Amino acid sequence: MLYFVRHGESEANLEKTFAGSRIDSPLTNKGKEQARKTAQVIIDSGILFDRIVSSPLSRAHETGLIIKEIINNKSEVVIDNRLTEINFGDITGKHYVSKKEINLATVNNTELPIIIYQRVYEILEELKQTDENILIV
Repeated sequence: MLYFVRHGESEANLEKTFAGSRIDSPLTNKGKEQARKTAQVIIDSGILFDRIVSSPLSRAHETGLIIKEIINNKSEVVIDNRLTEINFGDITGKHYVSKKEINLATVNNTELPIIIYQRVYEILEELKQTDENILIV
């Protein structure tokens, strides 16, 4: 079974800037606390994970590491580049005022949605072939 959790709040979230895959924005203290609370929800649910797989970005990997430690999971947090966030192209590092819809097809140098779909689909298909409980960050 595959389970998904989003990384905790990052500095870029706090600053309201587009980070994507090109800015390795670290977790804030609040983001670390969110990861700890998520771990407690996992413990309370009784779900045991055979593996934890994360994006290579520190905000996702650290979220996975915090959860791993709290739930006392013995396996390593495996990094898979296919789980990295979108490359926002020319809007990377730019400030956003609201989370209104953005047509990424109009942003120069952005990663095309079909490319994102293909890489994420590939890893999900691979991971779902096992009988393991896998947490994906």
